[in-house]
Amino acid sequence: MSDFLERLQRALPERYQVERELGRGGMATVVLARERHPNRYVAIKVLEPGVTERLGHERFLREIDLLSSLTHPHIVPIFAAGEAGDLLYYVMPYIQGETLRERLRREGALPLSVALRIGAEVAEALQHAHANNVVHRDVKPENVLLHDGYAMVTDFGVARAISAAGTDQITETGIAVGTPAYMSPEQAAGRREIDGRTDTYALGCVLFEMVTGQPPFGSGPSDEVLARHITQQPPSALTDVPGLAKEVDAALQRALAKRPQERYPSAAEFAEVLMVLRSSQTSSSIHLPQVPTGPGWRRWGWRLWAAVALVAVLGVVGVWRLIVRPEAALSVGAPRYADSVSVVPARNLTGDEWFDRLGDALVYDVIANLQKIPELKTSAYVSVLAQATEDVRLAELGRALGVRLVLVPQFRTVDGRVRLEAELVEAETGRLVGSNSWWVDERNERDMLGQLGPGVVDLIAGNVGLAARPRLAVRTGPAHRQYVLGTHWLGRRTPAGIRRAIQHFRDAIRLDSTSAPAFAGLANAYNLALFYRYDIDLDGYEAARRSLTAVNEALRLDPQFARAYGTRGWLVSRAYGPTKDAARDFRRALGPEPNSAQSMAWAGGVLLLQGKDEEAVAAIRRAIDLDPLSPARYLSLAFAAFPLGDYDMVIEAVQRATELEPELTLSRAMEGRAMLLAGRADDCVALELGPHEGVRAACLWALGRRDEATAIIDSLTAVVQGPRTDTVYTDVARVEDLAGFYGWIGDAEQAVRWVTEAYRRSPLGLDRRVLRSALFERVLSDPAVARRIDAVVESVWPRVRQRSGALGAP
Repeated sequence: MSDFLERLQRALPERYQVERELGRGGMATVVLARERHPNRYVAIKVLEPGVTERLGHERFLREIDLLSSLTHPHIVPIFAAGEAGDLLYYVMPYIQGETLRERLRREGALPLSVALRIGAEVAEALQHAHANNVVHRDVKPENVLLHDGYAMVTDFGVARAISAAGTDQITETGIAVGTPAYMSPEQAAGRREIDGRTDTYALGCVLFEMVTGQPPFGSGPSDEVLARHITQQPPSALTDVPGLAKEVDAALQRALAKRPQERYPSAAEFAEVLMVLRSSQTSSSIHLPQVPTGPGWRRWGWRLWAAVALVAVLGVVGVWRLIVRPEAALSVGAPRYADSVSVVPARNLTGDEWFDRLGDALVYDVIANLQKIPELKTSAYVSVLAQATEDVRLAELGRALGVRLVLVPQFRTVDGRVRLEAELVEAETGRLVGSNSWWVDERNERDMLGQLGPGVVDLIAGNVGLAARPRLAVRTGPAHRQYVLGTHWLGRRTPAGIRRAIQHFRDAIRLDSTSAPAFAGLANAYNLALFYRYDIDLDGYEAARRSLTAVNEALRLDPQFARAYGTRGWLVSRAYGPTKDAARDFRRALGPEPNSAQSMAWAGGVLLLQGKDEEAVAAIRRAIDLDPLSPARYLSLAFAAFPLGDYDMVIEAVQRATELEPELTLSRAMEGRAMLLAGRADDCVALELGPHEGVRAACLWALGRRDEATAIIDSLTAVVQGPRTDTVYTDVARVEDLAGFYGWIGDAEQAVRWVTEAYRRSPLGLDRRVLRSALFERVLSDPAVARRIDAVVESVWPRVRQRSGALGAP
């Protein structure tokens, strides 16, 4: 450990254990430390001695206290501040990831959709700060962290504190508040009275750099750069990016206006403009380059035109016309949670297995019914089971699931009688918030759940100040236990998991032919087998027929069973059914269960069809928040981001899905496709792709290794045309990748051939979001080819309906 770190360790409070230096700048050094209580990693920013000497300690600490009240998803919070000997410091969460500067240094200009998204998120963070009378004063790429697909603004602290101390310039050290490349004219001129519009200007500079690869007024000696900010008009981004939409350039010009009153009046308005531009950018057109022939293709500017040129597809293919009638519209608003809770599986300390079954049913029912309370964020059942270990610590569980409270139920024997004890605990601190207990004197599962379930729900709702008490739907018995087991295996999304789920749902129906959840679960399993291309010994259209038959039976048995509507809406939306019918089903699913992670994630697909890209991604991220340990939720995010051209989001999402469930080959296939379109074909080639070798062939072709690519394609063609040998995956996976390969290289005839074959085999033969993506742009830019594919996909839903008969009608 260096002398500085040893000195810091001696001066810091005992609860911090310094580990290493993370970075050093002109005004501060950042170190990684382990905080003992609560147990977590933190980043401690320590001001340099020259800065410390110029600041009043008390004034600095008061300003940091003010900044610690800033709570926003895109702001790095401040946990604490203090004095370490003669040094000032403040403590922030340790956030893994990279800075925007590091990414710009690595990639240069970013994909337009990514740049607009980051810009909007930073603007939202600035608006929150401005509403609390805090101006950042030093917005720059170094102060934007990229974490899990989100932008987070950091370093409000030093700039605010220095300004409050009475000067924006520390003459002895030569350190100014602000960075020349991003300083507004009024800040560059040394004016004391500045407001949030100076941050808007700085963000305009950052966005200009994300779009063009360099800041608007270049680099060089500080005084020269500052002079340009004051005297020169900002350049047009169209000079560096000729194909850029004029509306984007106009937004940059307004943000970079010399006079503050000519800029956006608030960061909120700037954020709104950027979100609208991101949603509408695919309505611009741009010339498509020729098919790349070698490794140098990544320098062709793909990131910019990939998302913008989608209009060539969307404008031609009738299936994707985004004309949404009012009655067909679906909308998912932002959550307004008052509190958050998770329920851990009930512990059985009695030694009697009957209480294992009772505990499983109780936890499932309580979670299902808590999801009906809009104001209460409740962890989904799949994520709860993923944390079901004896030695899990509540603090770790709370952080993993993103909840404040955890309900801990257990059955124990007291004086010969069994009692259910439930404690509601604050996860981070272990503080007991509330508790209750109930005697379990009967062996009647339905009666017991009818008493215990409402009591547990009331315990939670009452202690978080919510008056809402959902009517508990009690479902018991051997059939329900089979349904719960099926739900567990379905959450895995693996080949074996889907097969086991189907068997459990069939067993549930055999035990109780009136079980609506069992029929809906079986339909769900058929749908997912189609989506993941798993072989369940059924033709693709037969699986779809059985799904529609089962889900309609579920709704006949229980017209109020919300999740069944979500299951049906999913199949309708994926198999080219009427968007209005899918939207109607998801409204019925989310109305009574607004916090259903599955319905929320699947509704994102309908929102994409309606052209509500931002809302779709937001809905899926909300589903991830509710179900953060389910690989399926991250796959939903990847598929939503793919046609939008946000390949970084795709890659981050599928890598997380693979971490949670390594058997998901579809995750790696999507990772390979995203790497291909992001200019990382060499990384794609190194992936283990399972049945998706066609993705590797496309990546090899992009690298100029055509002989290897052709050998793979010839092999896949022989496999799908020969007798079946794979008992895990259907050949639909290979056919889809053959279509993608030929779409990618621009061979229209072969692309149409294999697209047709994919939909002949399955209504989900080619995922429509993949077909919407840049993978098929070259062939779909030809109106004649687009019409041929249009005719193929338009035949899918009528064929599903024909196979399903009357029972297939929603």
